[in-house]
Amino acid sequence: MQARGLAGNSSWMTDQIVLNLKTEDIYYRVSTNEFVQIGPGATFEDTSKPLTLTFNFVDSTNHSIYRQESFDVPSDLYNSDFVSTLKTQALPISGYFLNSSNPVTASENNTTFTYHYIADPDSGSDSGSSSNSSSDSSSNSGAGSSSNTNTSSSLTPPKTAVTQPSASNTTSKASPLAVKGTAIYATKKIGLYTSPNFKATTRNIWYVKKSRQNRPKFIVTGYKRSQNGTLRYRIRDINHNSLTNDRRGYITANSQYVQPLYYQSQPTKIRVIAAKGLNGYHHVDLSGRIARHYKRGSVLKVTAIRDYHLTTRMMLPNGQYVSGNKTLVIKK
Repeated sequence: MQARGLAGNSSWMTDQIVLNLKTEDIYYRVSTNEFVQIGPGATFEDTSKPLTLTFNFVDSTNHSIYRQESFDVPSDLYNSDFVSTLKTQALPISGYFLNSSNPVTASENNTTFTYHYIADPDSGSDSGSSSNSSSDSSSNSGAGSSSNTNTSSSLTPPKTAVTQPSASNTTSKASPLAVKGTAIYATKKIGLYTSPNFKATTRNIWYVKKSRQNRPKFIVTGYKRSQNGTLRYRIRDINHNSLTNDRRGYITANSQYVQPLYYQSQPTKIRVIAAKGLNGYHHVDLSGRIARHYKRGSVLKVTAIRDYHLTTRMMLPNGQYVSGNKTLVIKK
């Protein structure tokens, strides 16, 4: 979009802000596809007390890998939709992937956000080292409401769109990456290959698309890139009742085809979909005496989600724990 000039002392209503985490700029939407950047000649009139938002970017050892960002934003424009956007979008950082099992944590009042990354296995990034480098793409996040801005500046849209996971077979630097050792399952038809270079001659078998309870499951044992740079998961088959059990090879890392086997965020309710039902336990490791058996179709309220090694458990109001495995339960 071409920027256009605005007359001096022009007044505009704004209903949305966009933050650029790379350039630290704030944009205010004044029409459907036009934004004003506050600066010389443009001011924002706000009667509400501003909120300070802080953004941290850390690796798997909790060391900073990018400078801390802070923005003072109008509280009138800070709403739940904006918070949801901040929790799902991230800054692309060279040499790192967003951690799919724990992508972002927020403070209780949703003013401090910490984005969790893991090192790209092919980049040579050192965990714990501090870096201010990032990819050429910037990440923008927007919020909506209504306030005023007076401007004689040019009308300018955000420099780039919000970074989304790629719909192609190439996993971008901002796409979530399953942590080594975690379980994933295939949501669509995928192939198992002897090489990260996917072609008919390297394909071992096809895993056809199956119902949720029977989706093919794998453990991520590593990563490798194809000749054209596309990331692949190195996996071990854990379909114990199948002839493919324990096979090794490479599958796509595209999140449109494979997803974490365990829920990573807390649902309000779950429904038991396991054919034989689901057992509840007093211990988070699901050991000891069975506290209760829940039949297929049972709807259970969830009060918390708990991590157990590289899996998750759902805590029920009665204090019992059940598996967070998506082939056994589904969010209701």
